[in-house]
Amino acid sequence: MLQESELIRLLLGIAAAVILALSQGGLKRLPGNRTFTAAYFVLLAGWVFTVIEHLIFPELFNLLEHAAYVLSGILYLYWCVRLIRITTR
Repeated sequence: MLQESELIRLLLGIAAAVILALSQGGLKRLPGNRTFTAAYFVLLAGWVFTVIEHLIFPELFNLLEHAAYVLSGILYLYWCVRLIRITTR
């Protein structure tokens, strides 16, 4: 059963994605901005999969959801390590 919090998280995530997409000019100054943006959109895909899993193919979309969370976490970790290396030079 779809929980309201999952739908609200998805809607807020889409709104944040729009803001992120519109502010790409300002994000270009951020080291590793492409990695940061990719990590966010992979996380957003996980939220989409969370909602879809309640509608069709629950096992498949549950797997995709958790795979997206893992990949997003790896991308954020890579971005953080890269940012630390750049700022501590």
